Amino acid sequence: MSLGDELLKRALTDGETGLYNRISLRLELERAVDKAERYGFPLGIVTIRCDGCSTDSLTEFARHLAGGVRRSDCLARTGDRELSLLITHEDAENATEVVERLDRLCRGYQGAPIHTEIQTDLETQDFRRLLDRV
Repeated sequence: MSLGDELLKRALTDGETGLYNRISLRLELERAVDKAERYGFPLGIVTIRCDGCSTDSLTEFARHLAGGVRRSDCLARTGDRELSLLITHEDAENATEVVERLDRLCRGYQGAPIHTEIQTDLETQDFRRLLDRV
């Protein structure tokens, strides 16, 4: 891996969890908003707030979740104790199933106890409003 590639990877990933970071999510969301406006499909963001965990347990939990979503999904660390998943047009029609799958993954986590709260923001018209959240 070249120095440029290494620097780019550092800029776009969270150093503790290895997930995408807020910058990556924002870039992916901007691309998805452009496509959604052009083709008229919905988008959404699922936010998982993780309370009562240390940085180490959040890292372990993030890896657990990453193993349960598609590699093409944009799962990002967006706050100190917050993870977000971008739901694109392929998933938006099945958003309920995606959220249920994430909830099962959260409940199935066997590490240190983490209280999770899942919030879904599925947008069908004002896509730019999603950009304000990231």
